[in-house]
Amino acid sequence: MKKVVLIYLGRRGAGPVYAFEMAKALSTRCNLLCVISRNISNREQWRELSKYSDEVSLYEIKTYNSLMEFVYRSFFIWQYVKVVRYIDNFSPDMIYSPMGHFWEKFIFPYVRCHKRIQTIHDVILHKGEDSCVYKFCNLLFSYRTEKYVILSEIFKEILLSKGIDKRNIIVIPHAVFKQDNRKELDTRTYHKFLFFGRIIKYKGLEVLLQSMQRIVDIYPDAILSIVGN
Repeated sequence: MKKVVLIYLGRRGAGPVYAFEMAKALSTRCNLLCVISRNISNREQWRELSKYSDEVSLYEIKTYNSLMEFVYRSFFIWQYVKVVRYIDNFSPDMIYSPMGHFWEKFIFPYVRCHKRIQTIHDVILHKGEDSCVYKFCNLLFSYRTEKYVILSEIFKEILLSKGIDKRNIIVIPHAVFKQDNRKELDTRTYHKFLFFGRIIKYKGLEVLLQSMQRIVDIYPDAILSIVGN
């Protein structure tokens, strides 16, 4: 059985959920070492996965709880060395990053393994995120790997135009996040709609509002909640 390392150092948002779903899928196919942040929002799920699966082991890293702590701890060179050594002792066949993190630039390229794979969520920077600051940050988070996972076929041509061989591009569509505590649907809530996420131009909220107006014309009691930052 192949030995795979999944590394995800993010803490909040959809990233921890996406990374966990990928870990669950990989755990059925390989011997998996998950390297995660000790501050991750769904830490108990990761611990439970490693507890009940003989093929999954967990290595937690102290990351940060604030921007100041992130900047401060980013200069802890020894922590990167420690993680690389731990991964090398696992002797992985490949290492996979479901979502990039700045600290990975000091870990990912130095691990001894046959293949490095990463998921690219934003092949094209979104409108409002194409400023010089965002481009610089995107550059900081980027690094070369042997294989790239993208979430849609439509982005394949963009990676090809950047000189990436088509044999090194893997398309895995973004699946629906699973919920373990599903309840029976309440039909009375069908006229309630929720947008949850970043309130920013590229999300297309103006399209949502136009659509909502048409719904309200038919169902005057319909409610739309927009929640995010």
